[in-house]
Amino acid sequence: MLPMSPATRALECPWGGVVPVNDEAGALPPRAVQTSPSGSVSGPPSEPAPAAIVVLATSVMLCWAEANRSSGWDPSSKTRYFLEHTSWWDAGPHDQSPDASAQLHSGNGPWLSFPMGNATHGTAEKLLPATTLSFRVTVVGQSRNDGEQNITSPELQVSLPQRGACGNHADMIQFRATYDRFQSSVQGCLILCSLDPDPDACASKCLKDGLGISSTCASCWVEMGHCTINSCSDCVFDPKGAACKACSESKCFPATVACSGIPMWRFPGV
Repeated sequence: MLPMSPATRALECPWGGVVPVNDEAGALPPRAVQTSPSGSVSGPPSEPAPAAIVVLATSVMLCWAEANRSSGWDPSSKTRYFLEHTSWWDAGPHDQSPDASAQLHSGNGPWLSFPMGNATHGTAEKLLPATTLSFRVTVVGQSRNDGEQNITSPELQVSLPQRGACGNHADMIQFRATYDRFQSSVQGCLILCSLDPDPDACASKCLKDGLGISSTCASCWVEMGHCTINSCSDCVFDPKGAACKACSESKCFPATVACSGIPMWRFPGV
């Protein structure tokens, strides 16, 4: 599950306010614009419309208008909000089906729902680069006559920016499709090419041919392999051991994140 957390005080955007955009933020998609709250209506609360949005490298910050209450709602009940978004990574088995590319761009996939309490803002974290997600907000309240009711906002599509050598559409498709054998493939290619006159070029080609990733993306994982071999002596004797993993994560993962653009928490074997 992708964790959600209430936004910080800096994200408490009052209606009509502007959410600050820092240097990390990518270009805002056309629909990610501020809208006006609907007027007072009778019956259940109006749907919560997304108000402002900031797209960062691996997270999306969103705030929305407070749902309008009416005389039909129990004044003692609490209004609860749920921030929901699709997850392309969790859309079925990790295979390279024809739907994989379409889901990446169209924001399809299973919906994940995270409670925000009565807050009208939240942050979706641990998202992947070069992916498109659909967001929506559901408000739940208690009606005097009809029991619990919920209203869901229209969907809002958000595209995360590309990042690094692997955080692009084509390489992310292949990374997901080969995720279960990615780590063993890197290790196998390094061993296979260890005696080659140009081991780096050999290993990069091996990964490109075996995993379908680009040469520039493959080079990031080759470098990580060399870093692990040269910096972590425990990996020579027990490549799957805890000491090897801890050393590689500490000494080699940060450079691979910077090179590949893939967050550390999504690395194979983590």
